[in-house]
Amino acid sequence: MDSEKTTLSDSRPEHEAEYNDVLGELRDSVFRTRPSDVYQFCASYFDQKLSEQREGLLKIIDMHPSILDSTAQAKHRDA
Repeated sequence: MDSEKTTLSDSRPEHEAEYNDVLGELRDSVFRTRPSDVYQFCASYFDQKLSEQREGLLKIIDMHPSILDSTAQAKHRDA
């Protein structure tokens, strides 16, 4: 059964560096902050990261609203 196990690098090597970076940033933040509830801290940490990512995407859309039109057209073509 152990021979059937795959690692992240076996299944998705293109994401391994990003995965390691994300966990490294989280680890550094945990060590810096030393939260009393690590699970809640991690949940809040990733919630904040998602909010930042969404804000960045919304800024791009605000600056280039036509990007939504081209994305919708591409999806329609692929369907």
